[in-house]
Amino acid sequence: MKKYVTAGSVITNRIIFTDKRVMDRIMGGHGLYAHEGVCFGAENAVFISAVGKDFDEYYGRWFDQNSMTREGLKFCLDRCNYNELVYFPDGQYKEYSIYGPEEEVKNRAAGVLTCDDLAPHLEGAAGLYTMVQFPAAEFRALKDRCGFKYMWEYGPQLLREKGRDAVMDYISLTDIYSLNRPESFALFGVESEEAAIAEIKNLGKPCYYRVGSKGAYMVMDGETAFVPVVHVAPKEQEVDPTGCGNSSTGAAMWAFSEGFDPLMICVWGNVVAGFNAMQYGPRLDLTAETRRLAKAKAEEVYKEIKRG
Repeated sequence: MKKYVTAGSVITNRIIFTDKRVMDRIMGGHGLYAHEGVCFGAENAVFISAVGKDFDEYYGRWFDQNSMTREGLKFCLDRCNYNELVYFPDGQYKEYSIYGPEEEVKNRAAGVLTCDDLAPHLEGAAGLYTMVQFPAAEFRALKDRCGFKYMWEYGPQLLREKGRDAVMDYISLTDIYSLNRPESFALFGVESEEAAIAEIKNLGKPCYYRVGSKGAYMVMDGETAFVPVVHVAPKEQEVDPTGCGNSSTGAAMWAFSEGFDPLMICVWGNVVAGFNAMQYGPRLDLTAETRRLAKAKAEEVYKEIKRG
C-alpha cells in the first residue's frame, strides 16, 4: 500500500459569510483540507502539522473515526490556531486569529515545519503535498534520497518577499505545482486565463491550475485538460466552498503520483472539491464507501468529457 504525506497547518475557523451567518468551531487549515483531499484516494496517509495541546478537542473525533494516524503531529503550540474567516461578495476573504496578533505571531514562529520533521515520514512515500517552502538544498537532498513526487501549492508570500525569480526557482524543485487564477495573474503579470496557461506551459512543469467556481485545468506534457466544477449532488445542497482549493490540490497530488493522465488528475481534483463543498469543514466520513463513491463519480465525469 503506497504511503502519502501532507504537511501544513490546522486552523479552526469561525466563518462569517456575506449574509452575516456565522459558523463556529469548524475544522480547517490548508494542510488539513489537503490531507482530506489525499485521503479520498490514499488509505495510507500521514499528516505532518504543528498543533496545540487542545488538538483533540477540535480534531480528535475526525481522526479517530477515519482511523488516521497521529504520528506526524508535532505538539509544540499552547493552542491550535483559531481564526475568524470573513468572506466578501467577490469571493475574497480576510482572516485573523481570535486570540489576537501576538499569539498568531508566536504560533507562526513555534510552528515552523522543517525537513527534519518531514524526513522520518518520507522514506518509502509516493507523494508529498505542502504549501511550505523548505530550504532548497536541504529539501532537494531529501527528495533525491527518498524519491517521492512533490506537489507544492503556491502562496503569494514568496512573491511578495523575494520576487518572481525566487518563485520560479522553487517551482524547479517540484514535480507538480498548483496555483489559482488571481495568483497566476499576479505572478505572471497577465490578465487572462489563456495568457496564464501560456506562461505555465513555458515553464514546462506540470500545473494544476484552479479557476474558482469555473473549475480547473491540468497543464502537463504540452496538454491542457479543463474540467468544469463538479457537483456530486444538486448544487443547492452545497454549503461551503472553504478548503475546496486545498482539498482538490491534495487530491491532484495523489492522482498525479498514481500516474493518471492529465484529464483524470483534473477530474479527480474537481470531484474531491465537490465532496468538500457538501458540509462545513472537511468530509466527515472518509471511509471505503466514500472513496468508492468518489472514484465512481470521477470515472463518470471522465467518460462524459472524453465523449465530448
